[in-house]
Amino acid sequence: MISWIAFSPITFSAITESKPLSGKDWQMRPCYPGLILAASVCVMSQSAGAVTMTGGVVSANAGLGACHDNQIVPLATPQNSFTLSAIATCAGYSASGTVRGDAATVSVGAYGISTGGTFGYSQMSSQVSLIDQWILTPSSALVTPATITLPVSINLDGVISSDAVFSSGFGRFIDYNLSIADNYAPLGPSASFSQFGSITSTGAFGLHANGNIVVYVRGGSVPTAVSVALSLFIPALNNGTVDFLNTGSIVATLPAGWTATTASGVPLAFQTTAVPLPQSFGLMLTWIIG
Repeated sequence: MISWIAFSPITFSAITESKPLSGKDWQMRPCYPGLILAASVCVMSQSAGAVTMTGGVVSANAGLGACHDNQIVPLATPQNSFTLSAIATCAGYSASGTVRGDAATVSVGAYGISTGGTFGYSQMSSQVSLIDQWILTPSSALVTPATITLPVSINLDGVISSDAVFSSGFGRFIDYNLSIADNYAPLGPSASFSQFGSITSTGAFGLHANGNIVVYVRGGSVPTAVSVALSLFIPALNNGTVDFLNTGSIVATLPAGWTATTASGVPLAFQTTAVPLPQSFGLMLTWIIG
């Protein structure tokens, strides 16, 4: 499965410099399972010893770099939650941003604001990532080996203010990548479900996509595992507001009697509903992104 992740080709040094970023400083590159690129980590880890990882970067510059605040929590940091903010104000301009991630709700969010105008007298950049491997415990009544099709829904909503301006070196306000995949399914359309892209226009944004993934239950000592990856990236906001802090969700339907935890053993937030599945009823497992 191919996913995407943002990284600095000079190992995050770009965000520690007191100058606006340009397109050459950050790039979106394809990331494959097991492959590490620069200072970032691949979004789909299939390691048997996987742990929950979440982290991010927030860079705020004002007055054409006269003042700056750069905060980093490495994307590969093993932890269940974090919040990170940065703010810079000087020479009549300001920029600030916040990113957050939480494993229990499988959520990430990003928010940024800048008053730098079209030229970028102030500028805000940020990235947030959450990488996890859910351990699913099937019902004891299930005969293994077996496969099951899980309906999933990916939703992302946010607002970009009408006065927002991005750096011309990037040509977009925000990149997003939301993915879920079975660890053992053969490569193919049924192995994963994801939504990724870039937002280039102001106003309200809404993404609501439904799909399915096939989960292989091998039984015995082989865990039933599903990988998830959530990433938001604001390359360089010169002016206005980008608000994707509390706005989206990934929803999957588990069969009755199943449970799920994060790779770190944190129980996932469950919501009980009467969602029908073939020959049974399900539990609706809802994860809020942002």
